[in-house]
Amino acid sequence: MLWQDSKGLNRLPLSFRLGLTAFLVVAGLGYLLGLANIWVSYAPVDGKPGLSVADIRLSFYGDPSGSKLEKAVTGGMRQYLSSDADKDAVVGWIKAGGKESSFDSIQPIISTSCASCHSAEVATAGIVLASYKDISPLLASDSGKSVSRLIGLSHTHVNALLSLMFCLSVVFSFTRYSNKIKGVVMVFAFASFVIDVGSWWVAKAVAAAAPLVIVGGMCLGLAYAVLVFLPLHEIWLVKAEGGSKPKQGA
Repeated sequence: MLWQDSKGLNRLPLSFRLGLTAFLVVAGLGYLLGLANIWVSYAPVDGKPGLSVADIRLSFYGDPSGSKLEKAVTGGMRQYLSSDADKDAVVGWIKAGGKESSFDSIQPIISTSCASCHSAEVATAGIVLASYKDISPLLASDSGKSVSRLIGLSHTHVNALLSLMFCLSVVFSFTRYSNKIKGVVMVFAFASFVIDVGSWWVAKAVAAAAPLVIVGGMCLGLAYAVLVFLPLHEIWLVKAEGGSKPKQGA
């Protein structure tokens, strides 16, 4: 059995090695998709190509000099507006004070470009743009992600990845690496969760701490890379103990 085999993953039967390989590869692909999601979600925030510290700062800390709605239509949501004229019209309305009396001038733009994702029925990210009453809170100074939103993200992130990290750590524990290396890797892997999620809260409180979010993501990514690639390396590229070939039978 797996927990009784102390000679490495490469001595497991072929069926076990194939199963572990499939698990490790899918776990790695899942994390790459997570990185792609981060890019898609945060790269457009400052309205410039690529993911930058400014994108992170605006996402978590916000921009006290502007409103959330203005940041959205000039950044991540710009792609959903049909033209620059529509964008300029909405921004002009915001800068003119965003008054209810003139809301009719931009309501057709909001209805056409935003209703599919931010209607009362769909309410993507909890945001509804169906009326002036819905939009008025977004005219306030941009304070970044709300505390309730951060709590939700932190809860989802930890619950989604913690069990996977545990399974990867269990697989890694049966490799032939020394106990010292295993201990360092596993402690770092779980500490990376604290660094990653904790950086969000620090960046929410302090604008200058935005780079910590990137550092936290790099730590978590490094932990996953080690826990995926080292077992794969041992399964297929390291000779079994004593130079014998890995078992081929089931």
